[in-house]
Amino acid sequence: MVKRKSTPSKTPSKRSKQDSIPVPNSQSSSRSNQNESRRKQKIPMKKRVTTKVIMANKTFKVFRSTMREIKKLQSKTNLLIPKLPFSRLFREIMMECSTTVTRVQIEALRALQESAELYLTYLFQDANKCARHARRITVRPTDLHLVLEIRGEDMSNLGKIPY
Repeated sequence: MVKRKSTPSKTPSKRSKQDSIPVPNSQSSSRSNQNESRRKQKIPMKKRVTTKVIMANKTFKVFRSTMREIKKLQSKTNLLIPKLPFSRLFREIMMECSTTVTRVQIEALRALQESAELYLTYLFQDANKCARHARRITVRPTDLHLVLEIRGEDMSNLGKIPY
């Protein structure tokens, strides 16, 4: 192997704008140059780490933060709906049904809340299955209507949701 000496090229090298260093005349011009250089710099965006989920013979990218949140919520046993808004809703419904009952035990309210959350969880799981059957990811109101119709539940209180 033969080493060759590098010889300087005969053409003068072109200097780019990044190589040249501007000499500021005053403080105001140096500030403007700094601001311009900050504007010109492109700050790279952070890449979101994804994991691949295979669903209905298709591969979807799911963000790791979403998967982390799902795992966290599945591991907890506490209630998802806050207690105070649920108790307000329950009292409002209770006042519409009967005016004689004004007090409810805390344990009864907690049992009602647990059963309501369980019902909603299974309702949305079944609606998600209907969405996957239609090869979609997003749950639509039509999926909820289909689930309620299959279950044979009364939908007269829900009202008509436009399709």
